[in-house]
Amino acid sequence: AMFLVHDVSDVMLYGGGTLDGNKAAASGKGNTGVQVLGGASGITISDLCIKQFASRNSGANEGDGIIIGYEAGIADVLVRNCRIDDNDRNGISVTSGTRIRLVDNVLTNHTADGGSGAPGAAIDIEPDATDDVDDIIVTGNQVDTSRLGILVIYAGGTTNRAVVSDNTVKNITGTDCYGIELAVPDVVCTSNSIYDAPYGIYCFSGVASRATISGNSITSCANGGIYAGGGGTIQGNTILDCGSTTAGEVPIYVNAGSGSIGGNIIRDTRGSGAPAYGIQAVSAAVGANWSLGENIILGYATAQTLNLSGVTSEITSTINF
Repeated sequence: AMFLVHDVSDVMLYGGGTLDGNKAAASGKGNTGVQVLGGASGITISDLCIKQFASRNSGANEGDGIIIGYEAGIADVLVRNCRIDDNDRNGISVTSGTRIRLVDNVLTNHTADGGSGAPGAAIDIEPDATDDVDDIIVTGNQVDTSRLGILVIYAGGTTNRAVVSDNTVKNITGTDCYGIELAVPDVVCTSNSIYDAPYGIYCFSGVASRATISGNSITSCANGGIYAGGGGTIQGNTILDCGSTTAGEVPIYVNAGSGSIGGNIIRDTRGSGAPAYGIQAVSAAVGANWSLGENIILGYATAQTLNLSGVTSEITSTINF
């Protein structure tokens, strides 16, 4: 790593400078801009430009702008107001730590240039098998042109108490990839804006249980707006021109768990390109129960408003125009 922070506390790395990995000259060698390892606490990284760090081994190692994790004892790390651009693997990776804050950063051009092993995410929160991430907030960040947008998932470890809010994500380039991907329980995803991604917000079945997805604006996501696979609350979102004529690619799709879908505004202006349904709830799981109410669905025929199969549902005041 160009900067390594390990077994220290109360460190600030800040101030208008540029960390340049010069990946054209360092291809295949592997490097990282800033690495925060075990025993580090009270760490602030702010107001830096971090760019062009190369990966090695087909993208599976290194090549991150910032990486926080791999060891225990990391706490109270703030990454704020950094511009992170064109790194081979990810913009910011978090694999372990407590009270991690990623705030008001601009992350661009993370398209997995490092090869097939590179996620190519702007922000990737993904604890490994023996690691944990607890109490993480991702807010106010701007993401543009990445293979994947913001991930809060797991690779064997656990992620608890995650909030993803007030971020802007656009131009997601990966096939069947996501503006925001969630695969942890009890996550809050609110007030984000997502444009031009295959999927807007994707919650993995059976993992992203009890998710709260509220107040998000999702536009022009070709494969679907919100996919919820573990139950929770889908409330007050605005979804425009999302989904396709392919089965299951609809503005709101739920296929497991129980929860509520209410106060959402769904609109399609594409005419013949509109999905089969505005909201689709499909489940073979015993006890799946979704409450639907006060949704406004525009640009669909009446028969296309809702599709419910295999779920027990209570429906109130769905408005269709």
